[in-house]
Amino acid sequence: MSTVVAEKAAVRPSLSLRRHRSAVLRLIEETGAQNPRVFGSVARGEDTPDSNIDILVRVNPARAWDFVDLPNRLCHLLGTRVDVVSEGGITAKHAAIVAEAIPL
Repeated sequence: MSTVVAEKAAVRPSLSLRRHRSAVLRLIEETGAQNPRVFGSVARGEDTPDSNIDILVRVNPARAWDFVDLPNRLCHLLGTRVDVVSEGGITAKHAAIVAEAIPL
């Protein structure tokens, strides 16, 4: 069993995110993304070891290609699935995402 899978089975994603917060922020900054916020079960404090991490960011259009690999890099660092959503892709029907998002 890989180290990533073993960590996922034992740790809530919110704890891994808290432990690696500085590295997560550094990776996000390296891609040119800004204003990282967490939403979903991690933001609500309801995550379980099977949960993923949902992150909302503002993406600089000039750096969009740098942003593409961010979820994979974060997944490798944190040992769990990470979904990264650009606020530019949020529509009115997804307003709840923005409403519950909290700064990372």
